[in-house]
Amino acid sequence: MEKKAEDKPAPAPVSSTASEGLSVIGKTLFVKGEVEAAEDMLVEGRVEGSIKHTASQLTIGVSGVVNADIDAKNLVIEGTVEGNIVGAESVVIKDSADVRGNVYTARISIADGAQFSGTVDMDISKSPKH
Repeated sequence: MEKKAEDKPAPAPVSSTASEGLSVIGKTLFVKGEVEAAEDMLVEGRVEGSIKHTASQLTIGVSGVVNADIDAKNLVIEGTVEGNIVGAESVVIKDSADVRGNVYTARISIADGAQFSGTVDMDISKSPKH
């Protein structure tokens, strides 16, 4: 029996985040040095050094391990971060996060169950220069 064109499966939908330009540092990647990004980024691997992020949102995923100073507009942390954090607009520390370092941001949210050791300064002008 011959298949008709309408019997073909529809193409898989494209993720909206993929079409908007999401960079991913995958679970098996290790980056050492300076990371700079101007598009939304998800870190699931390891980063050592520094991260300067100028797009809307930087997310450190559950499996992400970052030993770096971070400078971002909006930062969501679900994994492990050790280093100074500057969140120009906001920092969200989820319940799965383990954060060790000082946070400089205008707005912060720390979920119940999150591990946090450091200081929070909501005067962004006092943030260290990276």
